[in-house]
Amino acid sequence: QLRLQLGEAAAAAGECAAARGALDAVPAEAGVDAAAKRRAWGLTQTAETLAALEATLAFLSTGSFPAPAPNPNGLDLDAEYVAGLLGAAQQLAHYAVGRATAGDAASIGICRDGVQRLHGALLEFDFRNGPLRRKFDGLKYALRRLEDLLYEQSLVGRTVGAASAEEGDDGFVAALAEIKVRFDASDAAREVVIKKARDVQKGAKQAIFACHRGDAAKAKTLTDAAAAAATAILEDPDLVARWPALRHGALSCALEEYAEAKLF
Repeated sequence: QLRLQLGEAAAAAGECAAARGALDAVPAEAGVDAAAKRRAWGLTQTAETLAALEATLAFLSTGSFPAPAPNPNGLDLDAEYVAGLLGAAQQLAHYAVGRATAGDAASIGICRDGVQRLHGALLEFDFRNGPLRRKFDGLKYALRRLEDLLYEQSLVGRTVGAASAEEGDDGFVAALAEIKVRFDASDAAREVVIKKARDVQKGAKQAIFACHRGDAAKAKTLTDAAAAAATAILEDPDLVARWPALRHGALSCALEEYAEAKLF
């Protein structure tokens, strides 16, 4: 990132390639779930920062954001890719400030057009409250900054044409359309998991209350029912089996409650 800020794009690309190689090697250990290991090692933020730098370098080279990279480890990287694009948009807004000092209105216009197309594609998404939503909320400020820079350039006679909705052949726009379909499917599955996890948590709580009353038989019946409900959620091919990230949140809390009931 520092290399990029210093204008050393070639060196930054080399550093990014080395970082990507190290990151992709993390889950290569046999017998370890790649996604779980990545989360456990706290690499999500690092991966998103790296994705943002890669997207920025690709844009500076081609004038367009890149399509998603191949995913040999089978990880669910949609959120990481979208976060990378959003981070790249912020980087381009900073880059444009430097180009404004050099009077390079054309480069600012290219950045504005790319960020504008990204903004238009992401407006179709229904982001839930969370890191991605906050990053998306900042996108409009990056776009506004680029438009302000172009306006300031026009005051001294440096103008560029308005962005065309049909300009460019952006593979990332098609990729985002596909990602939106997966996001929508994941959101629908999340609602089902939340609803079913309540049954697990309710049964576990009632089992603990039964233990308090000394009714061991009823407690066992309730914990068995909670275990069956949890197993159904985990083994359903359309829920956690397909979207591993759904294990966190409501289901994780319900499983903790179930574990407490069993230990009690």
